[in-house]
Amino acid sequence: MAPPLFVVDVSGEFSERQVVILWRDEPQPPHAALDRLVEDTWTRLCEQKREKGTWLYNGRMLRYLRHRLENGKLIIEAGPTDYAAFMATNYLNPHRAEEFGWEAYSNPIGISATVIASDGWLLYGRRNEQVACMAGYAHTFGGTLERDEMLADGTFDAFAGLRRELDEELGLKEKDIERLICLGMIRDGLTRQPELIFDAYIRLTKSDIAARVRPGCADEEHAEILACRNSPDAVLPFIRDTHQIAPVLIGAIMQHGRYRFGPAWYGQANKYF
Repeated sequence: MAPPLFVVDVSGEFSERQVVILWRDEPQPPHAALDRLVEDTWTRLCEQKREKGTWLYNGRMLRYLRHRLENGKLIIEAGPTDYAAFMATNYLNPHRAEEFGWEAYSNPIGISATVIASDGWLLYGRRNEQVACMAGYAHTFGGTLERDEMLADGTFDAFAGLRRELDEELGLKEKDIERLICLGMIRDGLTRQPELIFDAYIRLTKSDIAARVRPGCADEEHAEILACRNSPDAVLPFIRDTHQIAPVLIGAIMQHGRYRFGPAWYGQANKYF
């Protein structure tokens, strides 16, 4: 039986004060076979990149451990993981999760947004063919939480992390962002990577954002900007007509519709999947 396109772990509307991410020094449990898989996979990926004259960076990320809803807050506990572990487990070997157990996988916490332009468009990006993950796919804008961004009190600010990603990918500054709202946490049905999803309302138009993408540039993460009218009758045609569309994008735009167009729309649209 094929896995669902996406899984909704938490659904709601959460402000910056209502999303709490706590550090726990709980590394992935030792597993000799899985450790070898990570080492061998990372060595192979690095060799492939070197042959093309590029390289991979093994960034430190946050591993999802558990979550709970408490007094209107989404509280997530997270521990250490890294990019090498993610590539070797969730991304490239989800089919081996039954062998090792999902709890042994990297499960890094992603953060990404539907960008909502001031002229009524929902914006997404098509990733270029050179990126390591989801190359060529239509995707939300974002990345992952980074372990080096831990605050003095042992927490992480997912909203600040998303602002960083939007600046890196689209050049969006604080003055360009009207507001951010977290719509919960979803997972790609295949890789099971948890993703905090957001609506990012900006003060710029679709044309403003499209003009910032430089197709063909080596350091450009996106090949083009994709746009869907912020209208209940536009979402399903956009999903249907967009080739190579990431499950996270589908989950994010569906959650956007759930809270902007209403539960009746969501219930009807969800039958499409």
